[in-house]
Amino acid sequence: MVEIIPGVRVYDLKIIPTENGFVRHGIKNTDSDYNKFGEMYFSVVKSGRINGWKLHKTNSCNIIVTCGEILFYFKLAAKGSKITELVAGPETRHVRIAIDPGVYFAFRGLGKGSSVLLNFMNGLHDRHETESIKFQDI
Repeated sequence: MVEIIPGVRVYDLKIIPTENGFVRHGIKNTDSDYNKFGEMYFSVVKSGRINGWKLHKTNSCNIIVTCGEILFYFKLAAKGSKITELVAGPETRHVRIAIDPGVYFAFRGLGKGSSVLLNFMNGLHDRHETESIKFQDI
């Protein structure tokens, strides 16, 4: 595990070869940063397009890129904090990104066509629980 900024941790995930392909690990209830299951969803981003910024006030996220390649941007809410970047994808860097409440994040599709991420949250999505800002406005 590597903490790239306070509140954002990156875990390398196992890839297990099988006779017919492979198994990619995601998250287990014994893993660090797992505290309960609330909701899981897939988000699709087109190549070159940016989703974000988003900040969860109470929910924590565990994100895994399942298809393509995505450039993530992270920023603490404190004024003047710098932006940290991370590239992830199943073929390039198979990781789980744990994001605590109070951290802004955005992501850009890098793969050809669309890229897909899985977000495993500890609570349910609630528009009152999130804060969204246009990418250029932060």
